[in-house]
Amino acid sequence: MLFDAHLHISDEYNPLDENKAKELIENAEKNDIKYLVSNSTCIRSIDENIFLLKKYQSIICGIGMFPTEFKTEKDLQYIDVIKNKVLELKKEGYSNRMIIGEVGLDFKEEKSNKDLQQRALLEILKIAKENDLYLEIHSRFAVKQTMQILEQFGYNKIIMHWFLDSKKYIDRAVKLGYFITVGPKYLYDQNLMDNIKEVPKEQILFETDYPASVSGKICGPEAIKDIFDKYCKDFEIPKEDMQSILEKSFSKIFDPKT
Repeated sequence: MLFDAHLHISDEYNPLDENKAKELIENAEKNDIKYLVSNSTCIRSIDENIFLLKKYQSIICGIGMFPTEFKTEKDLQYIDVIKNKVLELKKEGYSNRMIIGEVGLDFKEEKSNKDLQQRALLEILKIAKENDLYLEIHSRFAVKQTMQILEQFGYNKIIMHWFLDSKKYIDRAVKLGYFITVGPKYLYDQNLMDNIKEVPKEQILFETDYPASVSGKICGPEAIKDIFDKYCKDFEIPKEDMQSILEKSFSKIFDPKT
C-alpha cells in the first residue's frame, strides 16, 4: 500500500479549490496512492481539510498551524483552536483519520518570533500526547532547537517532515523512534541516500509536500511511486516487501490497536 505522508491540498497561500482537489484525489487513486495526509497551516486550511476528510475516504486530516503563524502573544489562541478541532473530530469518530500537523519551528526569517514558536510547539505537543496522536514536525533552520524540545518533552509519536539534510539529527531522531519522510528532493539529490542509509525501513515514509516546488517542479501525489521506486532500487528491497512495511507503519500511526 502506498500513501502520501505529507501534502497540502489547502494551505495558507492556496485556498481550497474543490474541483482541483477532486482531480488531485482521483488522480492519486488512479495511481494506487490509497491515502493522502493533507496538513493544515492556518485556521482556514484546518476547516477546509476537515471538509475534505468528511467528503473523501482517502483523506487523512492534519490539524495544525504553520510555526510562522505564531507572531504575537495573541496568536497563542490558535492552540485552543487546534485542541477544540481535535476534540470535535474525536467525538465524531475520526480519531484514526487525523494527525496533528503541520507544526514545529521555522527560523528562516530573521524576524521570526522564536520564543513564541517554541512555547507554542510545547503546548501543541501536550495536545498530541493527551489525545494519543502523531505529529508532523517542521524544522526549517531550527533542527537543533526542534530536536531539543522533542527530546525534552519525551513523546515519540513523531513524523519528521523534510528532514533529510543532517545525518547527525536523522540518527538522533531514529533512535527516538521517529518516522522520517523521504520526499521529491530525494529524486534529484543523491547525497540524501547516504543520510538515510542507516534508517530502518520500518521508520521510512514517503511524501510529496505538494504543492511545494522541487527543482522547479511541483510533484502531485502520483510522484510517490517514483520516490518509492527509487528507494526500493537504491536499497535493494523488493517493492512488495516495502509496501508491506508501509502498510504496517500506516496502521501503527493511524490505528494503533491493529
